[in-house]
Amino acid sequence: MADKLIRVNEKVSVMASSVASVYIASGYCFVSTICGEHHEVSFMGDCYRTRDSVEKAVNDALNGN
Repeated sequence: MADKLIRVNEKVSVMASSVASVYIASGYCFVSTICGEHHEVSFMGDCYRTRDSVEKAVNDALNGN
């Protein structure tokens, strides 16, 4: 399993292996980590596309792509 940093917003990056979930709440996209942190994802436009993009980045990192 490969691992790399995933940029969440301008101040926060997390290791792909520490991402527990990517979810939408009240129109905002968040990343939850296995240690219980929740970070708002910076995005422009559609929060559902942003969620899909973050999920893809995490999956690609964990698959070594």
